[in-house]
Amino acid sequence: MLQKEQLLDKIKLIDGEQNRKEFKDNLIQIFQGMKDVATGFLKIAHAAEKIKEKKYYKEIGYTTFDIFCKDVLGLTRKTVYLYLRIDELLRKYPRLFDESFITRIGSTKMDKLIVGINRIENSILPPAIRTTKIEELVFSIDIKMSVGEVEDLVLKKTKSLR
Repeated sequence: MLQKEQLLDKIKLIDGEQNRKEFKDNLIQIFQGMKDVATGFLKIAHAAEKIKEKKYYKEIGYTTFDIFCKDVLGLTRKTVYLYLRIDELLRKYPRLFDESFITRIGSTKMDKLIVGINRIENSILPPAIRTTKIEELVFSIDIKMSVGEVEDLVLKKTKSLR
């Protein structure tokens, strides 16, 4: 993983004072999120999305976002993209998801739920029915369910869509 001093030197490569400040703020948000596992993944998701969107990682010499995440943040591609997908769901389905719900069920159960949502979204069902199926799936989740129970529920509700 990149050392702090090396990262500070690389930040100087970002064009514009405002962009450098925004990038630093996003990194701070990510590192603070890593300290609080229960709610931190949402902070990581929001900040990582901005770094990816603005391509700050390229300005500090990384060819891909994945390499930046591994080298600078110490996060695997799978983990970062799970967090980004959770962030996307917050924006895409505000009636179904809020930070409180996501925080209570956690990133591992969200990972299982996302598998089901992806299956429904990628199905040949008409859009209105896809939305209804996603709602039914999400509303079937109880925060007290185990990861295995969430996975079983997802399989049951999306079995016919494979």
